[in-house]
Amino acid sequence: MENRTSEGLDNDELIRASKNPVLEKDVHEFGAPTDPEKMKDLAAIKVQAAFRGYLARRAFGALKGIIRLQALIRGHLVRRQAVVTLHSLLGIIKFQALFRGQRVRSSGIGLEIRAKFPYRKAAVIV
Repeated sequence: MENRTSEGLDNDELIRASKNPVLEKDVHEFGAPTDPEKMKDLAAIKVQAAFRGYLARRAFGALKGIIRLQALIRGHLVRRQAVVTLHSLLGIIKFQALFRGQRVRSSGIGLEIRAKFPYRKAAVIV
């Protein structure tokens, strides 16, 4: 039983005749490389990529630690600034109350109240 096609070639001869060297090269490039030098280059690239990834992860871990420390310090500074602001605001409020009290005491209403209630101790006027 002879395997002949219409062109007069059997199947094995057709396969050999249809092999294109350009296509064969493409198949080898996408598959495992056959050249030992190319294999060494690809292996070196993979090792370098893995090592660079390791260094990047380690640097990012250190950076995360620095960022946490910076956030703690900024939080402390913000709280300290809030305390200072609150104390200065309380001082301003006290001063404002003293000023308003003095103004009321020296106004007409304040003088009437002093005349009406003379037994009260006079407030210290600053």
